[in-house]
Amino acid sequence: MAFSLDEDRVGLVVEMGRHSRRRFDLLPATEAVRKTVMQEFEVSLHAVRFVAPGSVPVTSSGKIRRKETQHRFVADALEEVSATAHNQTVTTEAS
Repeated sequence: MAFSLDEDRVGLVVEMGRHSRRRFDLLPATEAVRKTVMQEFEVSLHAVRFVAPGSVPVTSSGKIRRKETQHRFVADALEEVSATAHNQTVTTEAS
């Protein structure tokens, strides 16, 4: 899910699949996401955050709660598998 962080910056949250976390290689995945978004939408991503399965808030009917996700993104309150910003990578382990 992508959203505006301010008038110049765009953030992207990618919820990982339950089984993909073990085989996940951060750098190639991040670069592929950035490249694809730039090619398809001509948008440079400020930050890409890969989050643990089930950590993106949803409504009772299963729709993504976009505003709540955006607020959690800004507050660093999502259960991250890893995060990248400004072409630097920080990797954290999700419990």
